[in-house]
Amino acid sequence: MLGGTRSPRWRSWPKWSDVSELLLIDGCEINNWTPRVLDELIAGGVSAVQATCAVWEDARRTLDGLMDWRQRFARHSDRLVLARSSADVLAAQQNGKVAVVLGFQNTAPIEDDPRLLDVYHELGVRVVQLTYNTQNAVASGCLEPSDTGLSTFGRRVVARMNALGMLVDCSHVGDRSTRDAIDASANAIALTHTNPRWFCDHPRNTPDDILAAVAERDGVVGVTTYPNFIGGPNVSLGQFCDMVARLADQIGVDHVALGSDLSREWSDADLVLLRNGRLNPDPEAASWPRWQDWFSTASDFPALLDGLRAVGFDEPALTAVAGENWLRLFETVFTGEPADSGTAPESAIGHAGYTVSNLDSAIRFFTDNLGFVVRHRQIQDNAYTRETVGVEDAVVDNAILVPAGQRDGCELQLLQYLVPAQAGVFSGVSQPGSAHLALEVTDLLELYRFSSARGVRFISPPNRIDSGRNRGGFIAYAVGPDDLRVELVQRPRPGSTINTIGRQDLEAPR
Repeated sequence: MLGGTRSPRWRSWPKWSDVSELLLIDGCEINNWTPRVLDELIAGGVSAVQATCAVWEDARRTLDGLMDWRQRFARHSDRLVLARSSADVLAAQQNGKVAVVLGFQNTAPIEDDPRLLDVYHELGVRVVQLTYNTQNAVASGCLEPSDTGLSTFGRRVVARMNALGMLVDCSHVGDRSTRDAIDASANAIALTHTNPRWFCDHPRNTPDDILAAVAERDGVVGVTTYPNFIGGPNVSLGQFCDMVARLADQIGVDHVALGSDLSREWSDADLVLLRNGRLNPDPEAASWPRWQDWFSTASDFPALLDGLRAVGFDEPALTAVAGENWLRLFETVFTGEPADSGTAPESAIGHAGYTVSNLDSAIRFFTDNLGFVVRHRQIQDNAYTRETVGVEDAVVDNAILVPAGQRDGCELQLLQYLVPAQAGVFSGVSQPGSAHLALEVTDLLELYRFSSARGVRFISPPNRIDSGRNRGGFIAYAVGPDDLRVELVQRPRPGSTINTIGRQDLEAPR
């Protein structure tokens, strides 16, 4: 503890026993990602970084930026990897690579359509800041003279982010809008790059009541080293680290992290564009501030960590602030499930009927691999009753299993297979000893996300689903001894046959 006198909250840091070296996560950088900047990350021992890939871009230009990142990952595959989960962050560290969590510093990329969040999530985006200094359709920025709060549209955006597993970031967001977002979000939120307003009185920094509210909801505050928000480049390392220590006392060490806001390799013209987007056709000239001597690139992180040690951070506290607090938040939020729910909401998966050729194998698959709770229903010839029975009482092989999403669990109801003529529709891909399931759903994309969240990892996502004209359909699972295959098929119209529209492979759950 710091000087042996810190709050008991300093004893509540998370433990990640499988991490052998210091996990260092920077909560926000907005660099021009040149090879030199990548070298600086490596030199600084950075394990993971949340990289801004869009601010003012519309959907088309945002996709350009995301494709640039795909190419960057391919060019630098020896040292960079996309992180979609906390597990990806840990795996990257163990493999000696830097994990990159992609994020937006504005909601401009979704334009007026929250469904674009789904697209960006599929492409790897995991953090979205609600606004960048100014008013938009979602919320008010911190530089607006009047903060009108989170809009109705903004609440839809936050709800969709919660469902997908995207972190709500309220840096650059107005105070009232931030408080609204904390209240509206089912998951913890973050201020990825800010400082207490008592340290530097700037509207980009955060007042005490909001710092407390973020911590109360188990969120994380990333302290920034950006000169304008610490009081200028003459602020010393000791002064900055004293601020971090006081903030840890104030809200708890498990809610404090690092978010440098490094902005390397940009020109002054880039800064003008960053500050204004296309909102101001005649913007004022601007220059990047001079950074302090003790921190100006990611290679300076070791000096910053030494500064925190010098003001009293012991190793457990330092480990929490350096990266484990971000890791805990990523693990909580990136699952796509609200913090108070054990499963996906009912609206996400609806009700689905699985035709099963091997009932016992199917039950084992759903319970052991996907975590379902099985509610058994008595199976009779051509009918079913609502009496609860054990699996051993289900004497027929062909049956229907109906999963129903609940707030406190997901249940499987065993029902009679009422249309025996369809039992062999998908039998061609069954394997001996496998469970062969045909699933009718109301939303194929939602089922894909739900299955992924339960541990079924798609090698590639379904990409031929006509979600505009017909969101429903059938999915056929064939569970073999070594793999799990899924076939996406179109919902049949009366009198028509089932037409395959695409097949994807999945890796067997481990």
